[in-house]
Order: sequence, then C-alpha cells, then structure tokens
Amino acid sequence: MINVELKVSVKDFKGIIFHLKKIGAGSKGKFSQVDTYYKSKNGRLKIREIDHKFYQLITYYRKDQAESKISDYTIEDLNKKELKQYKWRLSRTNGKSVKVSKKRELWIYNNTRIHLDKIQGLGKFIELETVVKNPDDLQQLEKEHQEVINLLNLSSFTRVSKSYSDLILEKKNQRKELASHLIQHPKTFPI
Repeated sequence: MINVELKVSVKDFKGIIFHLKKIGAGSKGKFSQVDTYYKSKNGRLKIREIDHKFYQLITYYRKDQAESKISDYTIEDLNKKELKQYKWRLSRTNGKSVKVSKKRELWIYNNTRIHLDKIQGLGKFIELETVVKNPDDLQQLEKEHQEVINLLNLSSFTRVSKSYSDLILEKKNQRKELASHLIQHPKTFPI
C-alpha cells in the first residue's frame, strides 16, 4: 500500500479538533500503541501493539523529508502467539532499535487518516496519511492531502522530517553525549 504522509509538531490539539469537526471528519477513537522498532538495512521494521489486544508487523519505506512524502508500507496482522514468535525472531536476527509509546486519536476525512499523537518523551504531533489504493489515483489523492493541510492550517506548524523512532534515538544520543561530557568535565556545569 501507499500513503502520502506529513507530520507536524504541535503544542495542543484543541484548535485542530475544532477544525476536524468543522470539516466533517469522523472520530474513530483513542488508542494506546507501542511500536518496537528493529534494526533494518532498508526501510523500517516494527511490531505494533494496540491496546494490548491487536498486533501488527509493519514494514515501510519513505524518504526523511519535511515536506509531504510517499510511504510504501505493508501491514500484517498477528495473533498473540505470532507476536511472541516474531518478537523473539526479530530480536535475535535484527536486534531491537527503540520503542515508541504513544497515545493516538484517529480521525478520518475521505481517504485521509489524521493522527493526533502524544509521544512519550517527545510531545504532540499531527500525522496525515492519505491512503492511495490505486496508483492511478495518486495525483487526485495528493490534491486531497493538500486540501486537508489547508483545511487544518497545518502549514503554520513546524514540519517534522523524521520518524518518531529516529527522534527518540536522537534524544537518547544527546543525553549520552551530555552525560559523557559531564563525566569528563565536571566543572563545566555549576551545581
């Protein structure tokens, strides 16, 4: 499957929810999700656990760019037994990369999924995914994607080029570098 995607950083969701209701988007509920990312030479590979009830193996490929981008992805539903098997196999063969815990509120507008995401350790984001089921419809759905950006005034927010996993890894690396610096130069920062 293919999506046209965009991610922006926000301070809160109040104004966005007002606009979502105004344009007639439908609320599809709130979910707790944990995505466990595994090391991968090409693209990204993760297992998603939704509300401790539903499980998915997800692979996707996309450019890291701030502008809207194409994401090519596959989703395979797993049962609880398969979840354990995949976690064990992927940990042994690929190695874990990072875990992303989020609270997600899902809204739908035509072919576009609007995610209101609160990411543990990162903050709040809005993620658009306009679903392209038929490649011949790509141009038309890119127009819908831009329409949603305009209707929700997303151009006024900071666009994010990276995945949540990359942002969390960057944050961890910054903390490690700071801790290392403090150990090597304890008098640099007054207490």
